[in-house]
Order: sequence, then C-alpha cells, then structure tokens
Amino acid sequence: MQNKKTGTGYKYRLLGFTLLGVLLLFFLALLGNEVWIRYRDALINAQKEQMLLTVETLSNDMQEAFEEKADDLTAIVRMGTGLDLEGRARIYRDFVTGRSDYIDNLIEKDREGKVVWTYEEETFTTSYRTMHLQRGVRFEETMNDRGKIRLLLSMETETGSLCFVLDAAAYFERISGITIGTNGYFLVKDQEGIILMYPTENQLGMDVIEGRKEMFPGADLTSLEEMLEDQEAGNTATAEYYSYWWSDPALPRVRKIAAYAPVRLQDGFLIISAVMDYEDIYRPIRNGFQSMIGVMIIAALILLAVMAVWFVLLRQNRRDQEEILYLRELNKVLEETHRTEEALEQKQRLQIMGAVTGGIAHEFNNLLTPIMGYADMLMLELDEDSDAYDNAREIFSASEKARDIIRQISQMSRKNMETTYQYIDGAEFLTRSLKMVRSMAPANVQIEEDINLGGAGFMGNKTQMNQVLLNLALNAFQAIGRDQGGMIQIEARLIPRDALGSYGLDSSSSVWERYLRISLRDNGCGMDKMTMEQIFTPFFTTKENGTGFGLAIAESLITSHRGFITVSSRPGEGSVFHVFLPAAKKADENRLHDAAASGGYEEGGHKILVVDDNVKILQELTGQFGKLGVTIRTCANTAEAEEQLASHVYQVLLIDNELSRAGGDNMGIDFAMSIRQKYNGLLIIVMADKIRKEIVEARQAGLINAYLEKPVSVQELIETIQVTASEIR
Repeated sequence: MQNKKTGTGYKYRLLGFTLLGVLLLFFLALLGNEVWIRYRDALINAQKEQMLLTVETLSNDMQEAFEEKADDLTAIVRMGTGLDLEGRARIYRDFVTGRSDYIDNLIEKDREGKVVWTYEEETFTTSYRTMHLQRGVRFEETMNDRGKIRLLLSMETETGSLCFVLDAAAYFERISGITIGTNGYFLVKDQEGIILMYPTENQLGMDVIEGRKEMFPGADLTSLEEMLEDQEAGNTATAEYYSYWWSDPALPRVRKIAAYAPVRLQDGFLIISAVMDYEDIYRPIRNGFQSMIGVMIIAALILLAVMAVWFVLLRQNRRDQEEILYLRELNKVLEETHRTEEALEQKQRLQIMGAVTGGIAHEFNNLLTPIMGYADMLMLELDEDSDAYDNAREIFSASEKARDIIRQISQMSRKNMETTYQYIDGAEFLTRSLKMVRSMAPANVQIEEDINLGGAGFMGNKTQMNQVLLNLALNAFQAIGRDQGGMIQIEARLIPRDALGSYGLDSSSSVWERYLRISLRDNGCGMDKMTMEQIFTPFFTTKENGTGFGLAIAESLITSHRGFITVSSRPGEGSVFHVFLPAAKKADENRLHDAAASGGYEEGGHKILVVDDNVKILQELTGQFGKLGVTIRTCANTAEAEEQLASHVYQVLLIDNELSRAGGDNMGIDFAMSIRQKYNGLLIIVMADKIRKEIVEARQAGLINAYLEKPVSVQELIETIQVTASEIR
C-alpha cells in the first residue's frame, strides 16, 4: 500500500514537471515569436526608411538639377542679349558641346514660334504637361518622333524664346544604377500619372493605371490605385501593395514595397518612386533570424562553459581596465601638454621673427633715405649728359630696388598693409626687366624687343609688374622647350582706348584714354581652345611639376593695376599674350623744380615743418630742400613740434609715424589727431615704414591729408604737397 502511494506520488510529480516543461516551452515559443515579429518589423521599417531616404535624396537632386539648368538657361539668355544670331549661335554651340550631362540639344525660336537655330533637328510629337520653374522658366514634358521622353526648359528672350532639351533617359541612367533588391527599380511620373522615366521604353508616356489596363486586361490594380492617389496628393511616404512584374511575360502578382517623394516645381511636381519585392527584404531577415537563433544557442552553450572562468577573472579584469584607462588618460594629458608647448614655442618664434623683420626694415629705410636723397641732390646739380649724372641715377635706381626688397621682407611682420603705386616709365621699366628675362633665357631661345611708347608710363608697383613679365616669359620658355631653337618677341606700343575692342575687350566703361599694350609672342607648342579657357584658373597646369599659380597670379596683379590680359594661340603655332595697362603722365619735374627754386614753398607758398627723430634724415631733407631754395624747419619730437606750431604759422606738416618706439607704432597719427582741430588749415602728411590700416582710415576720416611710404625723396614730397594742396583748393 505504501509502495503504491509512493509510485502514484512520483507519477503526479513527473506529470507536474512535464506540464511545467510544456508550459515553459510554450512560453518560450510565444516569446520567440514575439521577438521574431519585432525583429522582422524593425528591419523592414529600417529598409523602408532607407528607401525613403534614397528617394528623398534623388528628389532633392532632381529639383536642384532643374534649378541649375534654369540658372544656366538664364545665364545663356543674358550672354546672348544684344548679340546677333551668329554670336548667339556660337554661345549655344559652345555650351552644348562643352556639357557632358543630359542637355543634348538647344533650340531658339522667333516671336512667331519658328525655329531659327537648333543644335540638332528634332520634332516633338506629344506634349503631356506644362509647369513653371523660377524666374519665368517654363517646364514641359514631351515625346519626340523617336519615342524619347524629352523635358523642355524654355524662357522668353528679346527675340523670341530659348529652350534647353533634357534627355530624360540620360538623366534616368544616373539613378537607375542604384541597386534595390533583386528586381527593384526606380520610376518617375508626373502628378497626373504619366510615366516619364522607366527601366523599359514600352511604358514611357503611358498613364500608369489606364495604360496598364489596356496592356494587361484583367490585372487587379486596386492596391496600386490606392497608393497612386496618395502619390498624386504630393505626399512623401512608403507603402506596401500588391502588383505585378510588368517586364515578366508570366506577369506574376507579388507583394511590393514602394517609397515615393515629390519633386517640387513652382506650380506642380513630379513623383519619383523606388519599388522592390517584399520577399527581397523578408527572405534575408528570416534566414538571418534563423542563423541568429542557432548562433545564440551555440553562444549560450559556450557561455555556460566559460561562466566559471569568467567569474574568477572578472575582478582582475576590472582592475586591469581601470589601470589601463588611467594610463591612457595620463598619456593623453601629456601629449596635449606637449602639443601646446610646441604651438606656443612656434608662435613665439614667429612673433620674434616678425619683430626682428620689422626692425630690420625700419633701420634699412633710415639708411636708404639719405642714400636716395643725396643721389637725388646729385642729379639736380649734375648735367644730365654727364657720366656722373648716370652714376648718381644708378645709385638712385639701386636704392629704389633695395626699397622694394625691404618692403617685401617687411610683409612678414605687417598687418593691414596696402600696396603702394608710383609712376613707372614704361620703356625704362621694360628695358630693365628684359635684362633679367635674358639672363634666365635658355641658350636655344632668342629674345627680340620692339619698344615704342613715346615716353608714356603707368602707375603701378615695379615688383609686382616684374613678377608678371617674368611669369609670362617663363611660361614661354617652357612652351618652346629645349629641343629646338625658339624666338620670343616683346613689343610695346601706346594705343587709344577704342583699340581695345579689336582684342575682344569692352572699352565702354574705361575712363583712360590710352593704354600701354605689352605683347609677348613665342613660337612654342601653342594651346588648344580648352586649355586657353583654363590657363588663368588657379591650380590648373599642363606641366608635370607645375603649381597652377603663375598665370593666375599674373592676371590678379594686372587686374589690380586696372589693366587687362588676353591670349591667343593655336596648337603648333605658338602663343601671344597681350597686357594692357592704363597710360599715365609723369609730373613735370622741371615745373616742380622751378616752383621750388623760386621760393614757392616759403613766403608766398607753403611753410614746411618736418618732424622726425632720425637726425640723418632731417639733415638730408634740409639739404635737399635747401638745394631747391626752400627753407624748412625740423623737429626731433612732438614737444618741439608743438612749440613751433604755437609760435609760427606753418602750412605743411611732414611727420614720421614711428617717432618713438616707446610710445607705440602710431605716434604720428596720434599727434595728428591731437592737433587736427586746433590747426584745421594745416596740411598733414605722414611718412611711415608700413602703410597700416590705421593710416588709411585716418586719411579717409580727414585726420591727415596724405601719407607716403618710406624711404621718400624730396621730389615725392613736393609732388604730394602740390597734389594735396590742389585737392583742397
């Protein structure tokens, strides 16, 4: 009896454990199914979001592409305004042949709608819908006589209209290369359901519903119609629906996923869609989930096997991680400290270099001022036909070159610097520059010059214009090469403003009556039209180790001198560069000399007070003005200047801006500000080592009347005084 009860209890317990196991398995099955559903839905939604993101990106790209073409159309219309048909045709042909995208035709019509020019004869048989883009550009969907969908962008012009023809198939190739699933594809239709872009041509121009009903009678398109209503409302979304693979002759009905977005125009939109088979998403998810379950089971077994070891090593592992983290942070702090120290040292070195460079420039300017001054005095005393006069002139010219070099060096320490221009004799400049060009010319290159400028010159910077001529010459040397003999011809002429038109330049807005034309011709390899269009573009180069900056810098410098540069060339026939600079007249030196010698700057003219803390400069200026018969007063500091201004009447104040280093770099400007209101009729001219922003702003604000960059000569001072006085009068 006991044994029977014991056996019955065992059976009940076994049954209870069995039921518990079944319930546990059932619970695990429900849990696994819930995990599976969540996993499947999450991945499918992620794929939908990815498809929607792709479609939105393509929609934005298409909208931007249409707007870009509308901008191009507007620019072409603007370029052709005022030209005859031949001129406009040249612009049209260059535009079409120069494009590599989906614009393959351009049509101009007159006001009656008659075609007056087209790149390619084309007939449009069907027009589906017309909309508008910005700035009066019309957008039209058409089909030509070859069954190709063409998108027309047209705009009214002064003579009629101009139309860009966009090949829809060429544009569709850009997006159809994106892979979506096994059988997925993209399509573009308008808001009325007309198919404009599709993988197969037999459905182009067809209504997406009515056309397919005619092609595939009996097909169930209910689900497709519901989705199309949402698309035609201009919505951006994804949808699951049932449809067919239209390119498959068996016409299988499948479940599909579509993502769609509108391409917004001004008064309408197109619809771009991405379509793929639902199974292309579901099948990999299912296989992946099954593989994941298998991996999880194996991982669970492995996890149980290593659990004991993991618990033992956990504490030690945490301790090691904390130590590694501490060492990593310490190393990061040390590296950052080291980088900061290096950056600080580099900054200090640059500051020291700037300060030293500025000091060197200042001292050299003080040395060059008396050299230039005494050379100028010698030239005033000597006969212009004598050898001594030529020697003095060479000293003065060398001093000018040294001054330019010092100014370039001082750029390392300058802020807010502006380029200063001076009168440059054209023939003298070219003669000196060509000496340097000849010294650099290869042995196989001969240089011929023909300079006839009639004594004309230009206002400019010698260093910069030397760089322009040198860049053009080096370019010619490289075009000629070293394998055969070459020739470079440099010609300089003075031409009237109207002659600019013969070089393709617009002279209508020019205020200069004459220009210096400097032409450099070589017999090198020449250039084709495409190369000529890019030679002035930064970074463009045809040389193996070129930087692409030489001609770009040359054009920039010529433009800053209010000039122009043009080029003409043919492959194998050499090249010719034309540089045009506004012609300027040099001040009449004899008139200035006579005015000064007659005392025009003393009792009857301008009484001059010079303030500079450099005794040599004061002595040199006193001597030079004395040679011209002008007596000046000099002061070594602002205190003496205050006393002189208070006790005597002066009309001109020449003051050095860097009077006292202890008082800062703008002592001259500060002194001018302090006396401007007190001596309102006084002409204040500042002499400075560096033309800073503060000096330019002081000139613009009327705190000073003019400024000069040191070293300066008496000739420059007299001319500046005359010009400034005449401006005030």
